Amino acid sequence: MRDLLLGLRRFDELVKSLGIATNILTDRLNKLSDEGLLTRRAYQSNPPRHEYEPTDAGESFRQVIFAMGEWGKTWRMEPSGRTPVQYVSDRTGNPVAMRLIDEATGEETPFGETTGVLTEWANEMAEWRIATADAHAATDKPKKT
Repeated sequence: MRDLLLGLRRFDELVKSLGIATNILTDRLNKLSDEGLLTRRAYQSNPPRHEYEPTDAGESFRQVIFAMGEWGKTWRMEPSGRTPVQYVSDRTGNPVAMRLIDEATGEETPFGETTGVLTEWANEMAEWRIATADAHAATDKPKKT
């Protein structure tokens, strides 16, 4: 998805960029297509060749790629401090950063000051995850004496 969102479209471009076997790439592209994240369009008939483009759902995955890039800037930066790709505003050309905004107040919230809570659509596994995480958090809190 990263490469597709950067603008690569053709199978041979993706093979070169990712450095993976063609059968693995074919499997991944089929899965992404089945999940509705990309479309496949023929651009040549003999031999058959296709281009792949993100759907609207695939375009919205840009947020995930961006978040991973932000994490990488902190935890996987080159020793030189350089990064191979930087995201910038199309309007200004300035670097951009990801932020969490409180929907009610409009204030920025640090990522570390967030908690997962159950919604009305939670299933048993989601309930188990939250209960288990809450139990761990309770044992991690300093005990009052």
